[in-house]
Amino acid sequence: MCLKGNQGKLHDEAENYFLQAMPMTPEESGCAYWKSEENAHGRIETREVWASDDIDWLPQKNDWAGLRSLVCVKRTT
Repeated sequence: MCLKGNQGKLHDEAENYFLQAMPMTPEESGCAYWKSEENAHGRIETREVWASDDIDWLPQKNDWAGLRSLVCVKRTT
């Protein structure tokens, strides 16, 4: 499921979490991290992915049946 701004507090909490994790190493943040670069259509596209299954801190976790992890994908061209 894609989390959008209309999800209110959950979106804000997830965004804040990943903004804090991004400048850290995976060991420091507790997030798994992947990065890929692809040359397509004359431009380089970079994708970075942060994922965490540590969501015990998330106040809204019980409002979302089956929620087990959060993932953030950042695409740069």
